Amino acid sequence: MTSHYPRLLDGTRCLLKRFLDDPGNFRESIRFMAARVILGVAYGIDVRDNDNYYVQTAENAMAGMAAAGNAGSFLVDSFPILQYIPDWFPGADFKRKAANWNLSVKAMPHVTMKFVHDSMASGTSVESIASKNIAEMEENTESSLEKEEILRNVLASSYAAGSDTTVSALTTFLLAMTQNPKIQKKAQEAIDDTIGCDRLPEFSDYKSVPYINAILKEVLRWRAVTPLAVPHSVTLDDEYRGYHIPKDSIVVGNAWAMLNDVSVYGENPDVFNPDRFLKDGKINPDIPHPEEAFGFGRRICPGQDMAEASMWMTIASILAVFNITKAVDDKGNVVEPSGEFTSGMLSHAAPFECEIKPRSKYAVSLIQSGIHVL
Repeated sequence: MTSHYPRLLDGTRCLLKRFLDDPGNFRESIRFMAARVILGVAYGIDVRDNDNYYVQTAENAMAGMAAAGNAGSFLVDSFPILQYIPDWFPGADFKRKAANWNLSVKAMPHVTMKFVHDSMASGTSVESIASKNIAEMEENTESSLEKEEILRNVLASSYAAGSDTTVSALTTFLLAMTQNPKIQKKAQEAIDDTIGCDRLPEFSDYKSVPYINAILKEVLRWRAVTPLAVPHSVTLDDEYRGYHIPKDSIVVGNAWAMLNDVSVYGENPDVFNPDRFLKDGKINPDIPHPEEAFGFGRRICPGQDMAEASMWMTIASILAVFNITKAVDDKGNVVEPSGEFTSGMLSHAAPFECEIKPRSKYAVSLIQSGIHVL
């Protein structure tokens, strides 16, 4: 895990620079950071902009997966017999959409792995999960094409699992800071008191600023990225508390309900309150970590540790150098965020405006001097 810290730092520092240069376009900046980190860690691909070919290929695949993964969105989910109607039949647009999505989903794993193989063959590859595993397989004569296929599909799923979820979680963080200036100020004071104002946060600071850890936990709990998790399919007939669950049933885990349980997280779960995770200024071990935000069972997000590390660094770094406030329109009126969130498999904060400004001139110099990590 720690071997990937340089890439996580690089992504965060690039994000700070983009916030400085174009603060109003914060969603796209976060999306760029997610793509840069994930494609860099997985394949060693150096993403310089959102128009990158590999980013576009992955984004097209992700769009299809998100639409298809929203159980119940299509009539065929309720009436499986519709899968047998011909593509040209009225109402069969779901089949045509699925065919297009399928092309992108199948292309993404192959074009990215081809990049790695070509880079390794030309001697220009950089360390990545893909290059490391391919090198190990080449040394092992018993390695098979099946193992590479598994690697290819696992790495491809990392983008699907990490891109939109990162955008959602960090946008939620920005919304929470916009709506809660006192919490933001408290967090900045905690950073200033422990890390100081003369440098950017490092991963070695993780344990020294528990309030930032609490903010991270509350972001995950307050507005879960996947409120109903990812739908699961039952592989065998099952019995649970008197319920018979037939094989092939779709089971939806209500992560939202679990993360809003007052018996676990206290009163007013709809209020953003990092203090619910603290006791005497430290993380309270009696309050469970919001694990449900990452799914359940065998399909729980395997990149949870990396996602949380990246989020912690991003949250700490943004608060160290920026003030986040409500936007003001041309007439001087404060623009109040709606605070609403989209529905679907992935939940995003509804579009909102905020002002992201450097805390000081020295903060600007820190941002500009910290963009070269790798």
